[in-house]
Amino acid sequence: MRLFKKAICSAALQGLLTCAALHAAEPKLANSATWCQFDLPPLYIIDGPDANKGSVDTQAQFLMRHMPEYQHQTQVSNIRRVGEQMRNHEHVVCAGMQKNAERETYMVFSLPFVGALPPMLVMPRSKLERMRPYLNAAGEVRLPALVEGSPMVLGLAFGRSYGRDIDATMLTFKDRPNVMVRPSGQDLTEGLIKMMSLNRIDYTIAYASELSVFSKALGTEHEIVSLPIEGLPRYIPIYITAPADDWGRVFIERVNQLLRAYWNDGEFRANAFLAQTPAQRETSRTILRELNPNGGADSSSRTRP
Repeated sequence: MRLFKKAICSAALQGLLTCAALHAAEPKLANSATWCQFDLPPLYIIDGPDANKGSVDTQAQFLMRHMPEYQHQTQVSNIRRVGEQMRNHEHVVCAGMQKNAERETYMVFSLPFVGALPPMLVMPRSKLERMRPYLNAAGEVRLPALVEGSPMVLGLAFGRSYGRDIDATMLTFKDRPNVMVRPSGQDLTEGLIKMMSLNRIDYTIAYASELSVFSKALGTEHEIVSLPIEGLPRYIPIYITAPADDWGRVFIERVNQLLRAYWNDGEFRANAFLAQTPAQRETSRTILRELNPNGGADSSSRTRP
């Protein structure tokens, strides 16, 4: 009897192990795609009356509608989680990402679908005088000199890319006591705004499209000024990304087909210039013409896939 019970237990254990192995080996659905979103207005708007009407939101949704061969879903995420999922070859995609050396090791990138105006240094006007020694003749911030020479505290969002140039600079200064990196969360700006209002940080770095968010959040009590940063390009290409594997490459090639076909489509670009000033919108339109993969041709006349 004892041997019989032992045999039953052994068989049951083997069965459980076999089921677990089969479950682990189950292939991912090749036609499923999870699009990552961030709490980052006006690029992504995840709640309120304008939910899903951000500038990146609407362009991503347009692509989803034109890729019926995939089962699309969305998840509110953060940069760290997206990185982990892509390293694990999960079927996640993300619109609105920049290239940097670290991401290129595990992500595949689409054609750039927009170009972001370069990030700027953002701070309360009350602290502007302390910044003046670190400006060049053109009024641009000499960022390395500022971080090295001033006790003012810079606040950054963990895992966020501010462009290759700033990312490389911050890698050099990441352990300095006057550089505070906020842990990764679903929002990329709200926490930094709160830290600035509480004087836990003196300044941060943000993109032009986000400046109105800072101004509204901090109000007139902390009037915001933005300063250009020395040595940055005119714009930074922005991409749609997927894991660097066969599934990701097939997905991104399909995205590239749609970008070529619908580059100037009014529905696709409906909210592309959300929260931009007239001057910023004109600059953004110029950038789109330069990035156009059709060489400036009107994609509306092309055969649609």
